[in-house]
Amino acid sequence: MINRKGALVIISMEVIIVSIISFFIYKKNHSFSINPILKNYISLQANPNLKFYYEPKPNQQIIERPSWSNKSVIHYINNNSLSELTNYPTKKDPNYRQRLVKL
Repeated sequence: MINRKGALVIISMEVIIVSIISFFIYKKNHSFSINPILKNYISLQANPNLKFYYEPKPNQQIIERPSWSNKSVIHYINNNSLSELTNYPTKKDPNYRQRLVKL
């Protein structure tokens, strides 16, 4: 079990390492980019056990234009809140059977 002094040493070493890495990144690129997750693109679940869990809202197309790039990024969210172009049927065809065989 790590005592309080050991935990303080580990945390301060992590802060120093992250500061050094951040300095080198800033020196190389001269900028930082923060890309937040906007609330109008997500839905928060009302489950008390999953306090910080969120899912993307269904049926949307998110277009992002980051400041550090000249290109735009398009995210497609389908009916089931999956990051897919196509919508998948939720009910299976009763005549369709798929079997997995493990050898």
